[in-house]
Amino acid sequence: MAPAPHLSVVIPTRNEAANLPVLVERLRSALDGIAAELCFVDDSDDDTPAQLEALAAASGGGVRCLLRRGAERAGGLSTAVVAGLRLATGAYVCVMDADLQHPPEVIPTMLETCWRAFDSVSARPNPVIVWVVVCHISSTAAPAAAREFFALDQGRA
Repeated sequence: MAPAPHLSVVIPTRNEAANLPVLVERLRSALDGIAAELCFVDDSDDDTPAQLEALAAASGGGVRCLLRRGAERAGGLSTAVVAGLRLATGAYVCVMDADLQHPPEVIPTMLETCWRAFDSVSARPNPVIVWVVVCHISSTAAPAAAREFFALDQGRA
């Protein structure tokens, strides 16, 4: 059995077929050298599920997908984020939008910041740091706040 990835990137999607190729390319480039997995939680009605299934099949395990249907979609984005956190197996988790409004290129810097900020204060061997984009918490957040990232120590081993 392969070791758990160091980082899980949780990406809720809904009808993002047009964005997926660019998103995945930018994520792969940004995460080069980081043991990472991509965890998609999809509520789409377009071709996104087929693209995600093909991506997962070709990834060798680096892409995980949860394709939600019908009543599973209740709660929309907020429940998709929670489902993604449950799907994630990495020591660190980054939640981001699939529409490219959150640049994947900042993930390595955020991860490094978390390593430095939390290594000296964590009593647990494998802290889970969850990066949450403010717009995932409140869809009414101000546009400027929606671009801000922050770290939350889950305290889970």
